[in-house]
Amino acid sequence: MKNIIKTVIILFVAMFSSHVFAEDEWRHGIGTGLFALNLDGDLGMNTTLFGPVQIDVDLSTSEISDVMETGLGVGGFSAKGKWKILYSLQYLELGDDISGNTTPGSIPVAAKATFTASGAEVAAIYQLAKKGKNIWGALGGLRYTKHEFDSTLTIGASTFTRNLDENWTDVLIGITHDRILSSKWSWNTRVDAGLGGSEGTLNVNTGASWGFADSWVASFYGKYTAQDYENGTKGDADWYLYDVNEFGLGATVLYLY
Repeated sequence: MKNIIKTVIILFVAMFSSHVFAEDEWRHGIGTGLFALNLDGDLGMNTTLFGPVQIDVDLSTSEISDVMETGLGVGGFSAKGKWKILYSLQYLELGDDISGNTTPGSIPVAAKATFTASGAEVAAIYQLAKKGKNIWGALGGLRYTKHEFDSTLTIGASTFTRNLDENWTDVLIGITHDRILSSKWSWNTRVDAGLGGSEGTLNVNTGASWGFADSWVASFYGKYTAQDYENGTKGDADWYLYDVNEFGLGATVLYLY
């Protein structure tokens, strides 16, 4: 599988906590969080001036933070018995602009670019087995992803623009494991793969959940996501490549009701 590129996010919303509930009644939770994202991969698209361009992306959390305009998101769950429904919405906007001259005192040059990544996910987990303090589940769902790219390059009196709008939907299949550590703590792991609109995705999320109050749960986790999306082939007018690894540490707070 290739790696997905995303010139994206220090603030990224964590979708949900995997906190385990034993009650056979509907329980719900909603919340948000922080994610210290690092990116490593390739981004490619067709450009007006230079034709197809593919670049390596290697961005740390601090570098992403420098160009982030907006990072918003919300996620939650509904659970009853052996079933849990998960959902999330995310929105991220990155932007930067530069200006100068081709050489001192010569033709002025200015460039501005904005990248927006948004998405939504819904998934269901069914409890397959429970043995002692270990709970295993099967996961299935859908993940929708949308990328928008707008750029303007001005050289003297000439202006060039490039706008791109891509979206795709993947079917998700995975497994979950919850280890009950105490009445307030659990260790939760999720592994899922996606395919359909993209060339393939892999997502691994593992960490601890802490029920620090009657209606509140905090989670601390590590996450690795690899995505691979390509529209067309290199040289096509609408070619777009998004191939990157996203990884980092995060924290969420969930309100239960």
